[in-house]
Amino acid sequence: MSCYRRKFRAYRRRRGSVIFGVCGGLADHFDLPAWSIRALFILFVVATGGLAFPVALYLLLALWMKPEPREPFHNFNEEEVYNSYVTSRPETVEKLERSFSRLDKRLQRLESIVTNPSFECDEELRRL
Repeated sequence: MSCYRRKFRAYRRRRGSVIFGVCGGLADHFDLPAWSIRALFILFVVATGGLAFPVALYLLLALWMKPEPREPFHNFNEEEVYNSYVTSRPETVEKLERSFSRLDKRLQRLESIVTNPSFECDEELRRL
């Protein structure tokens, strides 16, 4: 099964991260080595003359960027469920419960049709 090509989105890196995985995630996103993004961050600290703004920006990115999924997405629905789960777990559980409830109702309707005695008669008539 081929992997789904996800949207143009940066995720925080889970493997090989130093603090929150922001630099590694940005490196993956822009297809660069992680050390280059870390070096740019250090240059940014030196250029601004202090730690307050760069650290605040780093923390904002850490809050804004979602963690990298453990496995690649295979379709759009997997990405949608993952993004909604990371954003709001109770909302995702509620959506899944509604979906399963709709599926259960459909199965109950199908079961009531198939187990109905008239269904057997209809099948017999179709065979003739």
